Amino acid sequence: MPVRRVLRHALRCALVLPPAAAWWTAAVLLVPEEARPPAGDITLEAATALALALAGAAFAVRRRGAERPGQAVAAFLLVTAVLAPLLSPSEWALFTAPGDPRGADAHGHWTLLLGAALATVALCCVEPVRRRTLRTLRSPSRT
Repeated sequence: MPVRRVLRHALRCALVLPPAAAWWTAAVLLVPEEARPPAGDITLEAATALALALAGAAFAVRRRGAERPGQAVAAFLLVTAVLAPLLSPSEWALFTAPGDPRGADAHGHWTLLLGAALATVALCCVEPVRRRTLRTLRSPSRT
């Protein structure tokens, strides 16, 4: 490709994020007011899920050179989402009901996950470093 990986990822996100944000806003506003969960909290969880999906795809592209990592990443995230409530310690609860006293801690954990996912995306967007070989140290006559 003639452009760097960071630009390719940024263009993909620029195409996906505005429609996703519009869809999410419409979905939240369509829920009746009395049944609507706190919009900020639920949006944080959705943004974390999106960032984890992007991080998984960026990691698969970087490490394995996968051209279409969608199915593998989706399967991994689905299995992780099912097993996370079962295998996580009780004091590290991510999934809490509204009004649960552990809700503030849970959203702090969601914020940590969001930061880790965004850091992973940033690390995976950097082009791999090419190793210098002895060939570059030789003279043009190969001596």
